[in-house]
Amino acid sequence: MTVQIVFGEAAAGCLKVAMGTRPDKSVIHWEDDLMSGPPVCAASQNWEDVRLCWRESIANEEARQYLPYLKSNMEAWREWLSRLSANPVPVVVWAADNVFEQTGLRGVLASLPPGVSVSVMNVTVASEGRLRYTGEAAPDELASWIGNAEPLVPRTREWLIRDWRRLVKEAGLLRIYENGHLQTTDESYFDETIVQVVRTYRQRPRAGLKSDC
Repeated sequence: MTVQIVFGEAAAGCLKVAMGTRPDKSVIHWEDDLMSGPPVCAASQNWEDVRLCWRESIANEEARQYLPYLKSNMEAWREWLSRLSANPVPVVVWAADNVFEQTGLRGVLASLPPGVSVSVMNVTVASEGRLRYTGEAAPDELASWIGNAEPLVPRTREWLIRDWRRLVKEAGLLRIYENGHLQTTDESYFDETIVQVVRTYRQRPRAGLKSDC
């Protein structure tokens, strides 16, 4: 059996549909977006506490309702890692060219037992640049790519794990993905973009009903 790892619930749902009734169907998903917040390896003892504590510190009331679901996903991941250590099976990681999935790829690799065989399926490459997220692919597209994942050679795997350790050492709270590389950046990186979007929105004409009163 080969375990398929995807990032985000939507991508997991699409991949499960794509796999249909395959006897080796096994899909798990990583929910925590490592683009922001303290980068902590999922193999560390305090991983869940550090990440959840940070999220709670910045969350509004609506976001706090999401935290129990995130916690349950983290607990399920840790349980799966324990089973994988006892009974190693091949793993395929679906990681497109975006900051969520590329940070996730590195974080996942750093947490996997070293003896586990890993392949990577990049839907950005498979779609010739059309798709930026695995969850954007239709189930029939995903079905056509199952089995096409590239085995991760030891040198590349070691480089990705070192890159994750670099991010951990930098201890930033925000990461971006540019030109095929992850970079730690200042938390104000998107501020000007957000301001411009708000200004553009406010300048748009508002449609409404005319009144004769």
